[in-house]
Amino acid sequence: MNYNIHPVDWFPVTVFHTQIDDELCDKLIEKVMVDKDTWTKGLKNVHAKTTGWNCMGKYKEIDEIISLIIQTILPTIGKSQNWKHNNWKAKDAWINFYEQEDFTRLHNHFYSDFSGVLILKPGEGNLLFHNNRYVQGMSRNFEKITDEKINEKKGTLILFPSDLYHSVTECKTNRISAAFNFNNEAFE
Repeated sequence: MNYNIHPVDWFPVTVFHTQIDDELCDKLIEKVMVDKDTWTKGLKNVHAKTTGWNCMGKYKEIDEIISLIIQTILPTIGKSQNWKHNNWKAKDAWINFYEQEDFTRLHNHFYSDFSGVLILKPGEGNLLFHNNRYVQGMSRNFEKITDEKINEKKGTLILFPSDLYHSVTECKTNRISAAFNFNNEAFE
């Protein structure tokens, strides 16, 4: 399958997105529905049930998505951005199951190079990306600052620089997402 990668310029941060096969998403959703009741609301910023920071090796679908991202998608993005090297390693991966009134606080993943989120099941709660300058108090009083609200669709994979602030608004219905952090190592 050919994955078309589309850049979107924000703040002026370039964010990338592509579509993951529904079949792969459906397999992962099935497993989430079986396991979610064993999860806790234990991550620092996420007020939803989660697998914890590292579910790599537990779900083969997560491992497949990680392989796709580090072997194909991030190197393709790297070439388009003229990065010095493209030796990607997965740092963490986790799955979030949001129920009514669950949300994620404003945060970033400054300890990684690139992050990603895969929308497995959109809910009535939305991923928001926030202008770093505004969050850090560096905006000017004459600037109009807006957030980017994602129109979530099943299978949408969004990859972004890890220092980009983001949050999830309070959910009105169930929502499932997988999240990833990656580092670009200078040497193999």
